Amino acid sequence: MKTTILFAGKYGSTEYIAKMIKSKLGEDAVVINLRDNKKPDISSADCVVIGSGVYMGRARREVRNFCKNRVNELRSKKVALYLCCMENKEEEVEKYFQKTFPEAVLSSAFAHRRFPGALVRSEKEGAMVRSMFEQMTKTNADRKEPVEQWVTAFVDAIKR
Repeated sequence: MKTTILFAGKYGSTEYIAKMIKSKLGEDAVVINLRDNKKPDISSADCVVIGSGVYMGRARREVRNFCKNRVNELRSKKVALYLCCMENKEEEVEKYFQKTFPEAVLSSAFAHRRFPGALVRSEKEGAMVRSMFEQMTKTNADRKEPVEQWVTAFVDAIKR
């Protein structure tokens, strides 16, 4: 199954998850950063995975715009969605999904999952972001979230 993994992030966690997904899917998967390619060709993909980082309560504009502009095309594909964010309360995460993805895309997605933010550190961090990421990294460690297992389960759902 040909899979296109689209993502947009700012500091690296969303890309990190995209690459983990690709490594588990193998050669039939391709990763595209929507910040670099705003109009990717997904016509040959059987499955499209779309991921975004969440900052200040909002997903990346590139992801929101792509989904809004390509609703009909996405509805004809097998679609899985993910967000990388600090929030882990299910009802709050669900609100992020609802704000990010058009209802037609969200309701037709066969899987959607939240992964933690601050999985990787970046030289792009300013002092405020560095402080926030230090707290997020500590929180991630305290939560002991099994990211590898979550990615494996997400990919297993894609392969079905």
